Amino acid sequence: MTDVFAPAPPAVVRQNPIRSGEDWQAMREACERDAGAFHGDIAARTIHWFHPELNAWLSQGQDDSWSGWSGDAAKSTELSNWVPWQQALDESAAPFFRWFVGAKTNAAFNEVDRHVLSGYGEEAAFFYEGDRWDPASNKGRGGPVQHSRLSRRELLVQSVVAAQALTDLGLSCGDCIAINMPNILEQIIWTEAAKRIGVIYTPVFGGFSDKTLSDRIENAGARVVITADGASRNAEVAGFKEIYTDPALDRYISVATALKILAEAPIGSNGDSETKSMILEHVRENLGGEITLTRAEIMREVGQVLARANLGTTQTSELRAELAEALANSPARVSSVIVVRHAGIVDIPWSEGRDVWAHDLMAAAEEKILVEAGLQNREALDALSNRELVAALWQSIPPLPVSADFPLFIIYTSGSTGKPKGVVHVHGGYIAGISHTMKVSFDAEPGTDVMWVIADPGWITGQSYMISAALTSRIPSVVTEGAPVFPNAGRFASIIERYGVTLFKAGVTFLKGVMSNAQNLADVERYDMSSLKVATFCAEPVSPSVQQFAMDLMTPQYINSYWATEHGGIVWTHPYGNADLPLRADAHTYPLPWIQGDIWLTEGEVDDNGRYEYRAAELEEKGEIVIARPYPYLARTVWGDAGNVLEPDWVGDLDRYENTYFGRFRDREGGPVYAYLQGDYARRYADGSFSLHGRSDDVINVSGHRMGTEEIEGAILKDHQINPDSKVGNCIIIGARAREKGFTP
Repeated sequence: MTDVFAPAPPAVVRQNPIRSGEDWQAMREACERDAGAFHGDIAARTIHWFHPELNAWLSQGQDDSWSGWSGDAAKSTELSNWVPWQQALDESAAPFFRWFVGAKTNAAFNEVDRHVLSGYGEEAAFFYEGDRWDPASNKGRGGPVQHSRLSRRELLVQSVVAAQALTDLGLSCGDCIAINMPNILEQIIWTEAAKRIGVIYTPVFGGFSDKTLSDRIENAGARVVITADGASRNAEVAGFKEIYTDPALDRYISVATALKILAEAPIGSNGDSETKSMILEHVRENLGGEITLTRAEIMREVGQVLARANLGTTQTSELRAELAEALANSPARVSSVIVVRHAGIVDIPWSEGRDVWAHDLMAAAEEKILVEAGLQNREALDALSNRELVAALWQSIPPLPVSADFPLFIIYTSGSTGKPKGVVHVHGGYIAGISHTMKVSFDAEPGTDVMWVIADPGWITGQSYMISAALTSRIPSVVTEGAPVFPNAGRFASIIERYGVTLFKAGVTFLKGVMSNAQNLADVERYDMSSLKVATFCAEPVSPSVQQFAMDLMTPQYINSYWATEHGGIVWTHPYGNADLPLRADAHTYPLPWIQGDIWLTEGEVDDNGRYEYRAAELEEKGEIVIARPYPYLARTVWGDAGNVLEPDWVGDLDRYENTYFGRFRDREGGPVYAYLQGDYARRYADGSFSLHGRSDDVINVSGHRMGTEEIEGAILKDHQINPDSKVGNCIIIGARAREKGFTP
């Protein structure tokens, strides 16, 4: 591979513990010997855990002693010889792997409170800039019309006030809310509020349809939806609540509710129970796989039964009207819709008794908090020192200690049938694990680095790295509304220059868009991106040509990381500055030491449980990537059995979780092998690196040959690398039916 560009390793590595091949191997062996002890050591030193007897939040230091803060936030606490959990890893209910059994923690304390207690309250937690662009600002170089800075103190205050507001609405630990908002700071404030009181939230990307939002509200069992009046994209303001939340709640009805209404609806004097039974059976059979539907869709199915029922015209009309009226009078789907005033849209539709302005809720909640703290006004609160501030806020809403495996949030990903499945991430292992990856991939230094993740909190990238990992690691994070390449591609480079971004994370599609024409490059090159220390792709397969372009344009340390929604955080990456795992422009990446990844192929016939025997792939043989052993930040389960979420033996929809991710393989004796399968193709190489090749179901069968679409796209995009005058901007490959070949690319 001498013809592949390999940048020199960075001269200084401060935080990454995997600095050599020996480091990697030692960690791998330690994890193989005792995964619980290995991950327990990371978790103990990365986040704070709650000591119930001492009423204290403690973390383990380099000298192995424990230190932190007592429950009144007034003094430090020190302790030795303590282990927060009774068992670091419990595999007895596999594949529901329980981590840090018996331990308690809270994501919001680790992301917000502890940094203020440590004296970093004035530090920036987030920088925000809006979508509108002023070309005359910044000495003619352009800048945002709207921008702001949120300190860690202010994030703490506002998230506590929001938590009080949620409590005032009757929410408590184990309840669920849905958050469907633009990429603005208020979304993060309400997210941290939910974490603080153990309310489980589901973030829904603002670009999804009202039907998608409706399904996720229903499946999660959300009692409250938080939204905004509007959003801005490409300098145009558009409605948000009116476009997404209102139709999601008003237009759709859950299939379960519809069936209950149809079963209980009174039949007219000339009706008959047999007809009702036929209606219920037909609706259940034809629509039972859906989560929510419009009333019109349900009545269409009712009409099909009535057309065959041989009732008279009067009877049919009467029964149809009664059922339609019963469906129209279905109960409210949520108790409240909290609306953040962001875009200033006037005269938005309003549902009295359901909709409430966020600022009204927050004002009332703040007054309660001030009274509880014995303070006269907000100015008195702001005048307190960092520790005094925390103590005052804890009088009303202290962070609630919850089980390490208690659900933090539900994030949805489409299933093979199209029915969404909500995977569950948790307070303990998730927060500790993704924070540790910040050190490995980015050498992230608290209070020094600045991170920008081009993502929305509705995607796992936004939840994990824009919010949780950045906050826990004490790294300021940039939040941008709108497209990072509007009004031109130079905007993203301007953001890097103005905020001194050192850590950058973006998808492959973003870089392909910048590659698409020469004007984009000219716009980008107007700005200085020399602050960048390291950048990474994420999730999507990347071709060597795109990686080389990114290294040339932005930073030589442009690495390739692999992970997905269910992984929670980075699982394959390049450890920062590790010359023994060399970084090259070949789109290769390395498994983290605790990720026992491999490439497997099925063998033989499927058994009655849908499982196959398997073999490990040969070097450079393409197969499906698997993770043979669990790790703490992997999704814990699929959301389900919501009514029992507070019970210690809750496992969610474990059957669906197992069938989807752990149901493919068996051993030679026929027993299940609980290896995690994401459904992605990869190849493994002699140096321990891997290359990713897209979804295993994203192939085109051409004359009997299964061709991966990613590989064809990569071959076309290589023209950028070898031809300076290439006209290729971007490409996507799909299969088109062909008479002779079956399909053709």
